[in-house]
Amino acid sequence: MKTHILAAISAITLLPLDATAQTVLNGGELEFRYSAFTDLDDADKTQFAGSYELGFSPTFAFQGDVSAGNFGFIDEWFLNGTLHGIYQPTERASFGVFFGSETIADLDNENPYFGIEAAYEFNLAYMQGYANIFEDGDDTVQYGISGGLASRGLGYNRLSIDRIEDDDTSFTRYALLGGFEIANSVSLVGEFGTLEVEADGNSDSETFFGLGVRYGFGRDGKTTFDRRGSLTILPGL
Repeated sequence: MKTHILAAISAITLLPLDATAQTVLNGGELEFRYSAFTDLDDADKTQFAGSYELGFSPTFAFQGDVSAGNFGFIDEWFLNGTLHGIYQPTERASFGVFFGSETIADLDNENPYFGIEAAYEFNLAYMQGYANIFEDGDDTVQYGISGGLASRGLGYNRLSIDRIEDDDTSFTRYALLGGFEIANSVSLVGEFGTLEVEADGNSDSETFFGLGVRYGFGRDGKTTFDRRGSLTILPGL
């Protein structure tokens, strides 16, 4: 049954917009990004991603995300997909539930997950947080928080902290991301951060960077929530 989850998410997420003519396109984005560790040869990631959000009413919306790419060190392709159900009681507050799945091509390891999320927009700032669990039998959980300030010159910026942990291992990711609009709805994206790994009482950390191009579309030019899953936040593998 698990083998059909990711295909179903991808199919729903990639529905043509005219198939949902009664809804409103709140916003979406397309993105290409390359990321790598600064001191680990070939431990990089090339990723293509797309998201869109459809509003069914002023208070309810649906968001779909799909990302695919390649991890350089293990030379494997991956696929990730997530569906979000969003409730917006006010113009500033949003609450969501989501489920998704991710897989690395030749490892036969499709990994479903589900969780909750919330976001709040201030006048010139925003923040959001989430938590999810994986159905991998290892009690793996993932959670994080992010926030930033909007400015005309920079376009947008974001500081994020994400953590993945199970009984034996944990990964904590700290990252600062900035985007600069170079044309209408098109931004250059840069990211710099640190990934900390803890296993069997030992710990280590590696710095990483990311570069990309983002295109926003729809009324808002973005979606309410970020993409979810462990493979979307790993800088390389």
